[in-house]
Parts: sequence; C-alpha cells; structure tokens
Amino acid sequence: MRQGTLHIPGGSRLLLVIGLLVVALLAMASPVAQAQLPVPQLQSIFPCGAQHGTTVECAIGGRELVAADGLYFGHAGIKAEKIADNRFRIVVAADVPVGRYDVRAVCKAGVSSCRSFVVGDRPETIETEPNNAPGEAKPVALPQAIEGQISGGIDVDHFAFHARQGQRVFINCWAWRIDSQLDATLMLYDAAGKELAYSGDFYGKDPFLDFTAPADGDYTIKIWDFVYGGGPTSVYRLEIDSLPHLDAVLPAAVHPGEPTPLVIYGRNLPGSKPVPGVVIAGHPLEMVERTIQLGGSSAAGGDEHAYALHAAEAVRPPQTSIDGSEYRLETEDGASNSLFVAFTRDPIVLERELNDTLAQAQPLAVPCDVSGNFSPEGDKDFFSFRATKGEKLVIEVFGERQSGLVDPILSGFDSGGKRLTTADDNGRNIGQLRFTTTSRDGRWDLTAPADGQYFVQVRDLYFQQRGEPRFTYRLSVRPPRPDFRLLAVPVAEVQPDATTVRRGGDHWIDVLAFRDDGFDEPITVTAERLPPGVSCQPVVIGPGKTSVPLVFHAAKDAPLGYREISITGRAKLPADSSSKQGGELMRRARGGSLIWETVNTPGIARLADTIVLAVREPPPFVVQAKPVAATLSAGGRLAIDVTLSRAADWNEAVQLSGFDLPSGATMPLKQIAKGGTSGRVELLLAPTAKPGTFTFTVQGSGQVPRNYATETDPKRRGNNIRAVVTSNPITVTIAAAAGK
Repeated sequence: MRQGTLHIPGGSRLLLVIGLLVVALLAMASPVAQAQLPVPQLQSIFPCGAQHGTTVECAIGGRELVAADGLYFGHAGIKAEKIADNRFRIVVAADVPVGRYDVRAVCKAGVSSCRSFVVGDRPETIETEPNNAPGEAKPVALPQAIEGQISGGIDVDHFAFHARQGQRVFINCWAWRIDSQLDATLMLYDAAGKELAYSGDFYGKDPFLDFTAPADGDYTIKIWDFVYGGGPTSVYRLEIDSLPHLDAVLPAAVHPGEPTPLVIYGRNLPGSKPVPGVVIAGHPLEMVERTIQLGGSSAAGGDEHAYALHAAEAVRPPQTSIDGSEYRLETEDGASNSLFVAFTRDPIVLERELNDTLAQAQPLAVPCDVSGNFSPEGDKDFFSFRATKGEKLVIEVFGERQSGLVDPILSGFDSGGKRLTTADDNGRNIGQLRFTTTSRDGRWDLTAPADGQYFVQVRDLYFQQRGEPRFTYRLSVRPPRPDFRLLAVPVAEVQPDATTVRRGGDHWIDVLAFRDDGFDEPITVTAERLPPGVSCQPVVIGPGKTSVPLVFHAAKDAPLGYREISITGRAKLPADSSSKQGGELMRRARGGSLIWETVNTPGIARLADTIVLAVREPPPFVVQAKPVAATLSAGGRLAIDVTLSRAADWNEAVQLSGFDLPSGATMPLKQIAKGGTSGRVELLLAPTAKPGTFTFTVQGSGQVPRNYATETDPKRRGNNIRAVVTSNPITVTIAAAAGK
C-alpha cells in the first residue's frame, strides 16, 4: 500500500446491478426448478437485533406465515416464545457472540426462508415516532444501537447525540447487509442545523459516517430512504459510537489453525500509531499489529474448520466458493466491526511498493498467496515469477471474493513484456438467477511456452477514478489443485424458498458443485442428522456436471417437525494428481438462500447459516420410479416405470419429465391421465453421452389447490397452481458407446 491521499468522486451512487445476458446465464447454470406448494417466506423481523444478555419483543411479517408458532435461530443461544400472532419474545443469552444470525419462522406449512437478526454488545433503543423533524429528534447516549424502520413515502427519522470537542464518532447504518430493502442515506447536522456530513453507498448500499466533533454540543442524524420507499421490509440498525472501526487487514489471508501476525488499519484503534498520508475520504487511518488464529488445522484433523466459510456480514454468492472467517478487534468497551479473512495453504506474501511498472515487478516464489490493496487512486501492481516450459500454473486474483469492493483486471506478460492474456470476469454460474456465482475476479491458466520469467499485473477496473486502503485483494500463484466446494440451495428459482418434505412423499434440495482447477471426478453426496422418520439415499454429481437433486423421503408416520441437517460430498482425486491432500476429498455443503424474489435478473442472495429440513403433512400425490439404478451404454435407452400414489381428495392429470439429466440425455414428456396411477418414461442417451455415474429424478407436475398444504376445507383451498413433486433418485452408470 502506498501512502497518499485518496480521492473519491463526489455524488457517486453507483448502481450495483450489472446487465447480464439471461440466455448465457441459463446455458451455464443448473436445471430450472419447477413450482411447488407455497412455503413460508419470512420478509421482516422488527426489531432486527438485540444486545446479548437481553430480551426483546419482535414482530414478523411475510408470506404464508400461517400459524407461525416459533422462531428458529442460527445460534442455539437465541430463543423465542410466541406472545401473539406473529409476535415473539426473544431472549439472547449473554454468551452469544456479536454478529449476524439467521432467523426462520416455524409455520404450519414448514420452516420459512431466512432473515437476519443481529446480536450486539451496545445498549439498544427502538425508534419511535414522531421523529420526522429535527426538533423531534430522539436523544441517544453513546455508544448506542438504534433499531428503526422507514415506514414509507416521506418518513424520515432523526436522532440526537452529544459529543465532546475532538471526539471521533462513527455512524454505521446496517440495512442492505441485513436483508432490508432500505436504500439508507445519512446526513449529520450541528445544533444550528448546518449540514456537516453526508453518506450514501459505503458498504454496498449502506452508508457510514466518520465524524470528529468540532465543539462540545449536540448533533443530529437524519436517516431516510434514498428512493423514498419504505414499509415493513425497510428496517435498519444504526450504530453510533466511538469504538474501534476496522478498514483493512494485511495479510488478507491466514493459515487456518496457525497464529498469524496481522497489520490492522482502521480508526480509534487501541495502542495504535498513525499512518501518515493513508486516508479514506479525507479521514486518517491508524495501524496496530496483532497475532490472530482463525479456523482449525487440517493437519490436526480439523478439515471441517480448515475448509469452512463463516462471516458476520452477508456472504454473497461469488464468495461462497472460498474459505475463510471473520475477525473483530475485541476491547473492554466493546467489539469492532468485522472483516473477512481468507484461508490459504500457500506461503503468505505481502505486496511491496513500489511495483507500479514492469521494471519494478515484485518477484514471487511459486506457490504463494499475495495480499495487497489498490491504493491510492491510479495504483497498478506488477509481480514476476519463473516457470519452466510446459509447467502449468494458476494465477488468480481475489478481489470481489475478498473485500467485495473491487473489480480486478489481471494481465499476463512474457519475459519480453509481450501481453499473453487479459482476464476480467471469471467463474461459472452454477446457481442460475437464485444464486448467481459468476465473479468479477480474473484468472490466468498458464501453460508456460518456454523456460523463463513471466509477469502479472493486477489493477482495479476503475483504477483511474478510485483507490483506497479498503480495496484489498489476494493474488494466488500456484500449480493446479483439483478440488471442489458444495452449496445446498432450495429449489425455487425466483422466490425465497425453504425445504419441506411431506409425510409419505419426497422432496429435494439442489446441491451445486464448484469444480476447481479442472476437477472432474464424480462426487458422492450424502445427508446426515436427518429428522426422525426421514431417509436420504446417496446421489452422485457425475463428470461434467455441477448439480444433483438430493432427495429426502419421509415415512408416512414421520413426526412433524424440523432439524438442522448436514450435507457432505466425497470424491477421490485422480491417480496422477499432484495434490498433497490425500486420496479422498471430503467437503461439507454450505447453505445458500435467495433473499428477495427476482424476475429475469440475478437475485439478491447470500450464504445461509444452516440447512434446515422440515417435515409436514402428506402431499396430494407421490411419484415413485423404477429401476433405482441401472447400467447402459451411450446411445442406449432406459425404460423407467412410474407409479403414482394419490391422496383421496386429488385426482388430476400429472405430466412426467426428467430433472437434472446426464449430459447428452433427454426424456420426452409423458402424461398420466386424470385418475391414472402408472406410466412409463424413457431416458434416451446420445452416442456422445459422457461416460460416468450420474443421479437424476423424474418429476411429476399437476394442478393443485394453492392452499392444499394448510387448509382441509376445499372451499378455503383457493385457485389451482402447478405443483411439482419429485421421484426417488435414479442413478445410472453410462459406459462409452461401442468403438468409442
């Protein structure tokens, strides 16, 4: 990081929606999930947080929240008791760590999609009206967390606090980061009504103010929706304090389970020293050194922690392919905000300035993991490394996936300075619209054409207009290491969803695979810690595939309830792999969740704390398919017999189709007529179908009353919708066609 003054263009409210080609997204993604019976959607909880060791009463809102009689939290130390319809008393244990946790509503139709609930260590107050005018500002003492809500239209909230001359105060608004639809904006005034500061987008769409009081006195904060929207889903959490605030840590990665020295850059850091010339928007930063230990050592058998991902803030889909954890600076007065720190297995290197030209390139030893940042404005960083002819190396930059603030460009050059590649956006979209995993990070897969020195340049796409210490990145230079990571995402494509299996029936969750560095081996997926009466057969993500339906079956007498479950993938490394991780890879699946419904654009989604499976009353029909396993050759066909079991009060026609079929396979649509109970479909393999083992299902879709799952009275069940149920899984082993 070079010392220098950062300039941020004024009035910039950049839209974070990127125009993507929907056709390209669908072509690269997993199969499109079909409609299902409505599931509960939790859209709001207010207040949206509490101080640990306290009790708060909250109201919830959303869709299909029929008979919501409980709340389920991502931490066992947070409990809820129902006190009225959609109102709960929440108790937060004193030992619950500061952070953001998932909350779900437990309803008659199932367990809902998730929302965020924040646990803090500051005193809390709940916003009350009237406070639309500066004269109505509610006084608060520092430090303070304010739970508020913008009701809509012209609703504006004001709060007043007292500060001493020279006191540095931070005003951090949480909305977009905790699943709110509020596009929050902040303005600060002195006692005379003079505007002192303004903030729009700082942390994504959330504002942040750094303010040093020019005199003893009272100051007023104004918060409103930038687009003057609002409503129950426009909640916010406003933290006002003088506690430590972190902006960056270097290195940006640590070895899991090992003590690692860090340099922390931030504000109001205890025991810190100033860093001359290093500023953000004119505000000076300080630095302090700490040694930290995060994660568990894989060498000590802690793979579940060494290959884990957890962060206090929302982890967006592109970042879910990497490993890491959060770090906070703890003090006697309270904890700082958190920063994401990645996990790496390679030697850690710090970027060293000056390295702005090819001639100044910083030499690297392979393999390594470099931590740097794009600062100040105009910064470009060059590195060099040596490779032998035919050697394969991966040169990859982590920017969007690291700090989430940059759009890095990576360029590669040979020893003579000839450009070999320029890499911008990278990564396959394995989650479609509901969980769009493409990344703005660049990658260079190099097969060295000759012995010699090679160069790589990394910079932000907008380097001529911006640059600051928060813009951290990592540059990985390594040999290919075949590996994978798994995501488990509920099946609805454009609606927030949850996973519910019905007594006597089957339901599935889509398990998606990031295949890293050419890994193309079959991945066997299993589920553990299932609810009583629920079973789940192993399924296989075959070569060339990035998804599989993991099917749950509930016995007819399975108890109604729910449970947090675990999903695991196992795969063998190819015999000629140079990886040092052993002959078998085992990775836990991470949960993913679409937060708000979407139409034809990538949805707002994030990592979920847990994967929850609910058991509810029987479905209107059940589809069973045989054989459950078969072996055939490319170019062949497989007849599949389907049995349809119907509820006594449902008699409609059912259309049969294949779901998540092997590459090169098709299944013509078939229909079971109204009142029918059996049918047959055929799996047709092209002569070029890829050999390997694959799991797929047969799906049945039919017209079902919308409220079938929650109403027994036919008059109250509403209009029909097209509901889809899945069969048991079918696993086929495909051999190459004769002569291939």
